[in-house]
This record gives sequence, structure tokens and C-alpha cells, in this order.
Amino acid sequence: MKKLSLVPLGIITVVALYLGPKATSNQQENIDIPQQPGGSEQPCSDRSPCSRKPSFMTYDPKHVEKLLAIGTPLDAQGNQYPIIKIGELKDPVVKLYHFAEWNDPGDFMKIQIQLGKHGILELENGEGWIKVLEKSELCTTAIADSLVVPEHSPKVQLHPYCATLDTGAGRKILMLFGYPYSTGPPLLTLIAVDEEHAELIFNKEVHLKEIRETEQGYRLIGTQGSSGYWNTPCEVLIEANTLTFLSCRSAQPPSFQQVYEGQDPPIVLYNAAHWGTNKQPGEFTRIRIAGTTEDIQKLDTYGVWTKVDENVKLPAHSSTIKKHPYYLVLNAEAASPTLALFGRSYAGNGPNSLTLLSVCQSGIYPHSSSYFILHEVIETDQDYRLVGTRMSATGEKEHYERLITKYN
Repeated sequence: MKKLSLVPLGIITVVALYLGPKATSNQQENIDIPQQPGGSEQPCSDRSPCSRKPSFMTYDPKHVEKLLAIGTPLDAQGNQYPIIKIGELKDPVVKLYHFAEWNDPGDFMKIQIQLGKHGILELENGEGWIKVLEKSELCTTAIADSLVVPEHSPKVQLHPYCATLDTGAGRKILMLFGYPYSTGPPLLTLIAVDEEHAELIFNKEVHLKEIRETEQGYRLIGTQGSSGYWNTPCEVLIEANTLTFLSCRSAQPPSFQQVYEGQDPPIVLYNAAHWGTNKQPGEFTRIRIAGTTEDIQKLDTYGVWTKVDENVKLPAHSSTIKKHPYYLVLNAEAASPTLALFGRSYAGNGPNSLTLLSVCQSGIYPHSSSYFILHEVIETDQDYRLVGTRMSATGEKEHYERLITKYN
């Protein structure tokens, strides 16, 4: 596997501003809409399904969310924005279109998949899709800079505006990537295409991190979430012409396997069995009080919790600090002690984190979660000082401390 960059696209938070019309050098082109077989029907779309037989893929329609319709956008003078072709793909035959003098996020908003005598599939996305190989305007990195792909695989291809997965027998999956708004992960749009059929088979907010090729097909590994917290693991499995979506937020999440059980306080740690410690960085994703159903999912933006950092310096002979393999207990003799959990970023490239939880008989309650590396715990009569380093706004390491007050 190869990693094309250390900066994941999913961490971008962008505010879209209308900046007024801008000049464009692209040549205006009318959309070419060939006639459907047997007459002059309109092209197929996600709102106007095709009458011909469905694609070669089996999928669950509930994972195909509707794309935002564009309609007929008008400028401030009431004139229709001219539409231009900004790119194309030859296999499958795809044409990509955008509106001239359009300043909202996104590099293209309409696609046509040409199927020869079998007609076309046309889709539009008012929220915009973006480039893959180059940085989109208003973004700080390109999709290809953070996406992990199989090395030297002829079946997984990254193109300027999309990606394709070859599933054999002249069949492909076309992948489109939505603009990363701050309210949630970008859209991941998947379209099944062969010589006669093109069908939208998946469209959900998924921050795609990795494309993994398997003996049966492909695993698309990513995260879901909202408002910048894109931390819930999810996968799209494409195997034997069947698409399956797995998410810890779904109605049927993968089972959890117990990792560790500790006493004082009595807590149990779990990891999602499907992702396992050999597939995801870290050791566990869920914590609960033994004998209850009070669950807390991980609170960090990336990765999962891992074992205690052995380099952390602790006070010698302290009766109020307990070190477990997977967490530290502060104020251990109190009725409601504090747990310190160590987060591990996805693929080790994002910031490490420290999560603080208060534990009592009624449940587990989040204190805070901060991106910094803990170096030392200093104990006084009144409090604990958590001393470490974090990255400053300029990208340099700086000293950082957290204070936890002791209480009974």
C-alpha cells in the first residue's frame, strides 16, 4: 500500500462564500443529450429511473440518498448561467459539466454517462463534486493527497475528476467525491457502469480514507460523523457484484469483542470485531461500566483508543494514580475517579489525543478530549497537572498543560 500524503482531506473545515461572478476561460458547450431507444425520452436520472433492466450490482436502495437538484440557476440579473464541459473520461464514456461564472464550492455539478445506443444516465449534484488529482478551489489538499490506494494495481485508477474500480467482464464502479462542507463528511457517490447499464448504487456522506483490493473485490474504508467529528468507522464492501454498507451507526452494527476488563472502577473495553486491531490502528473503540449497558463511543475525530504510552512519567508511589494497560485512573480513591484514555490517529498521521472521562455508578461521562501528547503527570495536594506538547497554529510543537482538581 502507498500513502500519497500525510494530510487527510477530511479534516478540512471550509466556509463557502459567494464572491460574485468570476471570469472563465472554459469554452461554453451545450449538453449533448442523445435520444433514448425508441423515441425522444429524457435521459435517466436518480429522480427519473431508467426503464431498461437494472445494473449488474445488487445493493440496498436505502444507502442511495437523493442528490440535491440544481434546477435552472440564475445570476443576479435573472440570466441563466451558461453550462460548460470541464472534463471527460473515455472508459466508461463520461462527460462532466459545470456552470460558468459559478462561485459556490465544487468543480462540477452534472455528469453524463454515455451508453451508446442504450442511451445515457445523467446526474446532477447541487452541492458539487470535486477534483481528485488536483486541489479543488477552497480546499487545502487534493483527494489523491490523502487517499490510500493499492500500489501498482491496474484495477484501481485515479483520474482528474473521479476514480474507477474494475470489477471484471467490462464492468466498472465510477467513484465521485463531494465537496467537504464543515457540517459533515463529503459525499461518496458510486455508479455501476457496463456497456448497457449505468445506475447510482451508493450515495452517502462518507470520508473515504482507503481503497483496499481483496480476492473477492474491494473494501472502501472510511468514517462518518457530523460537524468535524468524522470518527465513526464504516466500510463499503463490493464483492461478487454485491454492495454492502457497514457502519457502527447502522441498525445492524458489527459485533463487539471484549478487549479488557478492569477493577476499581469496574469497566470493560471493547473493539468492533469487524475492524479488529489488525485492520484499524488502536486497541478499543467502546468502554462501559461492568454489569451495565452505559456505552460511550470514542470522542476523537480520528482513530481509536490505544494502550497507555509507556513514555509517560508518573509520580512514584502514588496511591491516587493507578496505571492499567489501556488507561490511567486519576483520583482513584474518590467515588468518581477520572479515566485518561490515549487516542491514536488514523494511520498515525493525525494528532494524538487524550480523552478524560468521569466514572461513577450511574454512567461514564466525557470530561474533555484534547489533541496533545502527554509526557508527565504531576500530583499535588489539590490537583493533577497533565504536562505535554501539542501542535501550534503554525505547525510547531508547543508546551501544553491540563489541570484536574482532586475531589472526594
